[in-house]
Amino acid sequence: MKIAEKILKLLWAIRVSFYAARVAAQVLPQLKRAVARKLTTHQSTSHGARSPQSSQNVTLYSRTRAAQLAQPIVDELMRANPRIPAVLGNKIVVGAANRAASRACSSAHRRAA
Repeated sequence: MKIAEKILKLLWAIRVSFYAARVAAQVLPQLKRAVARKLTTHQSTSHGARSPQSSQNVTLYSRTRAAQLAQPIVDELMRANPRIPAVLGNKIVVGAANRAASRACSSAHRRAA
């Protein structure tokens, strides 16, 4: 019985990872535009100097915005697949937000450099 539970948990973890990657790919173009806009706003207010504080603010903004963009997509996914537990829906949102935010920030910082 314990082996079956472990296999089931592993399969759900793989599915969550797959769904998070798919949602992150859907969110990424819109998030990149938002982060680039935020980064240019921070650069113009600090006269072009990127301070660690502004970089942290942009990173925090990107994570928050990515979660906002991912939530409706995950809601649709949860409605389409009612067998997915709600807890895993939250993990999909967080995983997708983290993936999309890291990609958007690295892309924006590369472009700004």
